[in-house]
Amino acid sequence: MTDDEQDARLRQALKDEYADEQGSHPAWEGSPARLRIESRGTAGGSRLWQAVAATLMLVVVGSVLVLMPRGPMAGDDPRASDAAAAPTSGPTSRSPSPTMAEPATTPPAEPSRTTSSAPSASPEPSRTPGVPPIYGPEYGDDVPEAPPPVTLRTADTTFALRAWTYCYGNGCVDGAPAADPPDVGETSRVEIEFPLDGWTFQAEFVPVGVACPRRQTVPVAKSGEHSYVLEPAGPADTYDVTLFGRGDGDLFVTFRWTTSQDGPMPVPEARLAVLANHDGEVDSYGVELELSGLRATPRSASAEITVTAGDGESMSFEAVRAKGCFGGGVVYWDGPDRAGLRAAGLGRAPFTYDVAIVLDGVRYRARAAWPADEIQGNEPSVALEFSPPLPAMP
Repeated sequence: MTDDEQDARLRQALKDEYADEQGSHPAWEGSPARLRIESRGTAGGSRLWQAVAATLMLVVVGSVLVLMPRGPMAGDDPRASDAAAAPTSGPTSRSPSPTMAEPATTPPAEPSRTTSSAPSASPEPSRTPGVPPIYGPEYGDDVPEAPPPVTLRTADTTFALRAWTYCYGNGCVDGAPAADPPDVGETSRVEIEFPLDGWTFQAEFVPVGVACPRRQTVPVAKSGEHSYVLEPAGPADTYDVTLFGRGDGDLFVTFRWTTSQDGPMPVPEARLAVLANHDGEVDSYGVELELSGLRATPRSASAEITVTAGDGESMSFEAVRAKGCFGGGVVYWDGPDRAGLRAAGLGRAPFTYDVAIVLDGVRYRARAAWPADEIQGNEPSVALEFSPPLPAMP
């Protein structure tokens, strides 16, 4: 075999070792093997130099073959080989040997791009001095553009929150809050900043660690063109607080807060839906009766509803209490739907609703007119005011 033939075979052997990487992988682009091949020059050089170079190539090839992970062979236990090949964290480098290329830097795992995943409570560190860390999901290019983060400030901490659910621009993304959201600690107030014009915010307080928690929603006070102030609500406690922002779109972000003082207590409210306006005709979408903000969830509760049409025809029925947890201080009745449909056929509007409820043995009564007393934004429900007043928190 001539020196030129030997040299060509060695060159081909090195190329074969990097067959998966040539032209497509950083390990090949910066490898000594590639540089060695490109520096070989022509086959007409000194025979002594060719012999030395050939020896060096054999050493490199031998090192590659020794250090490369062995592939499975006949007789191997496939479960053992799978366990040995499984990476412990992050993607595995395709470089055949650590000696053949600089170690690849493993990039941090990208947040899930699915809309149903909960955001991590670990912040993305800021790369700019003075800019706070950012918590929450980082959506990719395959979902609609997200609104800017919401910044929270207290005397001790500052961070920003990306929305876990939003509608913004030309699309919407639905998600869920983190199970362990970022914590502002114990403080008497939280300052909020958001850079877009014309946005308003509400805050829902949910106590942490309660099986069927009470939920209280309060407005967030505006303090400047792009700034807001949130005060405590309800008894001093540790809460998961969800901010709902609305402007040119909407968004939801959640954080944890230990309030250092009591805030306004929830106020009992009641609503009832029986009849509805369907294209100018009286109809019913079902019967719903809800009490919220009570001092406590009653052990027993019943409700009787009487519907009277404008011409005097009336009917009465027992509402059906729904099972399950609807939050502390909440009672909910759902149905019977057939009674709502019968009420729609009683006669012409306006209609009167008379409601009698019994909570733990105490009777309360209320009257409302439909459609005159409809709750704006919650149609076809009407607001109810009971006598005596429903039991409230002290």
